[in-house]
Amino acid sequence: MKWARTTLSGTLGAVAIALALPTSGEPGDATDATPPPGVDLDALLRLPKDSPRIEDPRRGGLSRKEWEERFEIANGDVAGSRAALRKAQSELEEMAAGTDSWQLAAPGAPAGADNSPLSYKLRQEIRQQRDELAAAEKRLEELRIEANLAGVPEEWQR
Repeated sequence: MKWARTTLSGTLGAVAIALALPTSGEPGDATDATPPPGVDLDALLRLPKDSPRIEDPRRGGLSRKEWEERFEIANGDVAGSRAALRKAQSELEEMAAGTDSWQLAAPGAPAGADNSPLSYKLRQEIRQQRDELAAAEKRLEELRIEANLAGVPEEWQR
């Protein structure tokens, strides 16, 4: 039994050595081998210079057209709110200029264009238009912040 064990281990050792040593005439022969060229790790992490450049036209999940449409809507809301506020203010000014000095007011309240029952509807409309303008401006500012965080170029934000 002892003899079989030594012969087997000796045979396995010889096979391992024979496989590890290259024979002459094979590629990778020790006499023909030149060391492989060094590879720069940074070069492996970059695309080759001659590769086609593919730029993602989307920012924050939206294309240029979609960002421009969002800004167009937001700017339109702000402009519309400003126009409606100016219109209501001009109507109130016309009403105040067209009234005479006899105005109705609650007892103890000073008489004036602000307290006229005729202007109550317009004053409420002006208050509502100011609130709508503030909300539209806030939405536009939030959209600008969202676009800046998404890396949207300035020319898309018009």
